[in-house]
Amino acid sequence: MLCGYWRHWFCDRKPTFVRYDVESGFIEEIARTPAQLTASIVVQCTIGVDQKMSHEIREFGIHFGLSSEQLDALARIIMKHGDNPEILTKLSPFSPNAPRSMCEASPYTGDFPAEDEQLGPDIAPIEVGVELENSEQGVIDAIEAGDLKAAWMLLNQRGWSPSELSRHLDALSSLSTDLPLKQLTSEWTLEHREVDWTI
Repeated sequence: MLCGYWRHWFCDRKPTFVRYDVESGFIEEIARTPAQLTASIVVQCTIGVDQKMSHEIREFGIHFGLSSEQLDALARIIMKHGDNPEILTKLSPFSPNAPRSMCEASPYTGDFPAEDEQLGPDIAPIEVGVELENSEQGVIDAIEAGDLKAAWMLLNQRGWSPSELSRHLDALSSLSTDLPLKQLTSEWTLEHREVDWTI
């Protein structure tokens, strides 16, 4: 299981934080802000020690931006309700914009797709468990047409080898003026140049 920062280029979706199961390919949004990510870690660590928030966990929360009031509220809720998302989503920093993984019983206001959502222009195949055929030609056609968003979304699915992904990322970033994307592509290519495995 991996957790990380999730950002899409070439569209208006906001960056978020996700958890990804490498084996199954399942991906879900676990936090929409750094404060939510910190609170989620605090909750899980507290649940793991008899639902009592230790001094070390509180220090971690404060170090990464939570207030004493927020931590006190989380500690009270955890003692009474555990990690019940229906209750936690009513607290800061989860309220009023909780991540999708916590919104089974409450409205979701973000733009991370549901697992059963239809694939669309602003949704990556990996986000809805889809693997498309002829993706390589689709990426090539999108890049040649200057449709960088379509190319980027197609690259976000399982099945690419590092060499294939590096080649297409290089072509994509060469057409972009986005410096962070160019830096990311360069670092990723250097890291995976000699690796021979398939995602």
